Amino acid sequence: MPLPQRLVTRYVIQRLYRHGYADMARMEGFVRPPAADGTAWTVVRRPMPADGPPTRTYRTAENAPPTRPKSLSRADLAHYLLTHVDDRRAHRAVVEIAY
Repeated sequence: MPLPQRLVTRYVIQRLYRHGYADMARMEGFVRPPAADGTAWTVVRRPMPADGPPTRTYRTAENAPPTRPKSLSRADLAHYLLTHVDDRRAHRAVVEIAY
């Protein structure tokens, strides 16, 4: 992430939405069991949701942020979730999805 974007995210966005970020961190802590546990889990993070038809042109990144994420339609998020429910590569990973 470019330095200006990191600074705005850290000092403005995260402070404005600190309660939401804290909730997200707690939720992910509950989802991620200890490494010895064989539970299959996936955390899917998306940027600002948008209305629109499915395009199926989204990008994903596992355990890393995508470059320059933009909004994502709810339809494309639903498409990803439904078509990757059995994707073994996404098990025990944080998947970020965006246009």
